[in-house]
Amino acid sequence: MERKLAAILSADVCGYSRLVEDDDEATIRSLQHHHAMMRTEIEDQHGRVVDSPGDNLLAEFPSVVDAVRCAINMQEALRALNAATAVGRRMDFRMGITVGDVVVEDEKLYGNGVNIAARLESLAEPGGICLSGNAHEQVEGKLELDMRYDGEQMVKNITKPISVWRISLSDNDMRAADGALASPPTKRLKWSAWWQWMVGSLIVMAAIVLLMRGYHATNSSTGAASSGAEMTASARPAVLVLPFSNLSNDAEQDYFVNGIAEDITTDLSKLDGLYVVSTNAAVKLKGADVDYRALRDEFGVSHAVEGSVRKIADHVRISVRLIDVNGGKHLWSERYDFGLSEIFAIQDEVRGKILTALRVNLSSLEQRRFERAPTDNLEAYDYYLRGLDALRRAREHQKPELRNEAIGLFERAIEIDPKYAMAHATIGITKYLQWFYDGKSDQGNGVGLFAPHYEKAAALAPNDARIKSLVLRTRVFEGDYDGASALAEDMASNYPKNPDLLFDAGTTMITIGSYERALELLERAAALYPKRPPYSYAMYGIALHMLGRSGEARDLLREATLRSPQFLGNHLILTIVYDALDEADDAKAQAKHIVRISPEFRAQSINRIFSLKDKSVVENYVAALRRAGLP
Repeated sequence: MERKLAAILSADVCGYSRLVEDDDEATIRSLQHHHAMMRTEIEDQHGRVVDSPGDNLLAEFPSVVDAVRCAINMQEALRALNAATAVGRRMDFRMGITVGDVVVEDEKLYGNGVNIAARLESLAEPGGICLSGNAHEQVEGKLELDMRYDGEQMVKNITKPISVWRISLSDNDMRAADGALASPPTKRLKWSAWWQWMVGSLIVMAAIVLLMRGYHATNSSTGAASSGAEMTASARPAVLVLPFSNLSNDAEQDYFVNGIAEDITTDLSKLDGLYVVSTNAAVKLKGADVDYRALRDEFGVSHAVEGSVRKIADHVRISVRLIDVNGGKHLWSERYDFGLSEIFAIQDEVRGKILTALRVNLSSLEQRRFERAPTDNLEAYDYYLRGLDALRRAREHQKPELRNEAIGLFERAIEIDPKYAMAHATIGITKYLQWFYDGKSDQGNGVGLFAPHYEKAAALAPNDARIKSLVLRTRVFEGDYDGASALAEDMASNYPKNPDLLFDAGTTMITIGSYERALELLERAAALYPKRPPYSYAMYGIALHMLGRSGEARDLLREATLRSPQFLGNHLILTIVYDALDEADDAKAQAKHIVRISPEFRAQSINRIFSLKDKSVVENYVAALRRAGLP
């Protein structure tokens, strides 16, 4: 590893989550244009873009003077862009600059200098720039700036206070000490044609967005469902269980720590009075600095559960907190020290304390869902947690060997405790994913691979709604459409507040060709999600498409593929919809995404994946995928 001293600039967009929620495609396109301009300016000021995750942009410079000059030029240009943009769609960047020691690895920068720049950026006002004390010393006397000292401030994850200076921006922000413009006029003239094109493009984009919004407000029922989601979801608590921190100083214990958080998520998700964000959505926050307001904006949650676990041999310490994300207020916190044999009793107590704090009362049916612990064998539980960890990594990295590892660990858990229902169920889930992502047309129907595991799990835990939904899937793949329809209606009737089960019921209605009923159930599910998960869009798109609303389906699925680029189903249905709309180039582009995600996928494979009752519909889908370029 190499160390060096560098000037670091960090920039991000204020209110980016709100912009994405309002119109994610337009926001992403606009961000790309903004970043392109900023990259060019950074290079012209002798800097280098180090990273640009999401809306953030991190750059290094050999000189603080260059970094500050670049920041001011960029803010001036961004201000001009915003002047030509509707108020609600403007992008206000904040910027922070410091100079410090950094570690260089694979051209990326790490270390305290990077962290301080990010903290300074978060202190800046929209359209503003903050400097650290040492950066201020470097530019003082070299650039004529109007700077205001904002005192010593404590910031998150930095042990010592940092001196903060704010640059006041005006029409003539920056002059050299002799009064001449630090950036020569020819430099600014170089940009004029580019800026005219940029501003013109953004104006055209804004006009298109407004026209499309007007069209959908008049013609689409999807927007009404979204409004219903906001109104209905707000009537009950929505909870996100954040990944717990591992304080064991042993990375090998990550699987155990992750499993504790997942078990709490699973328990809370059994309750009709709560909406709980799935573990798959929460796991991406592992190790991140959490902004509670951002959780509210991204997931629509009202509360978050966070905690830490320290496990040494057979002794465990768990700290858990329940937070109101609107104000960051801690509603409840507790620390537990116990022997490993008490883990299930402690999880029951944690769940009970959270429900009490949220003022959620259990119905008699919900109480019965907790009557039996998933297992009372610690060794089986340990193998199960290890299997979940392997399955999580398999989903993240799409590696077949990790799926095989997960199956072996679940099988070991069952050898130890043959009545472990969720271990049986997760073997089925893993084998289903193996079959789904393999995609070879000569593999045959894969229901025999996973259905026996679901059926065994259902026999062991007949009141577990998650397992019921898995059995529902097997009914469809087995071609038992009458049985699947009856079970779907039963689930919709008995779990009217569970969006995931309503979604599964709606999906089932699509497979049997009841598209109106499917759309009704899917809209009920959408109205209960605080934020619709990416996987919910594919079936919604099919229902719209089969009801003659392909334009709406296309717009919906475009959004889905942007939000979750690795989810295969959304790309498949979007390709089919593009073909139906005679948008061949777009269909071919989507087909390339399918091959990227699953190189062995064949057009015929959709027959097995969606298992529709009307085989002529599937044949049309296969033909559409082949026209798009899939083998």
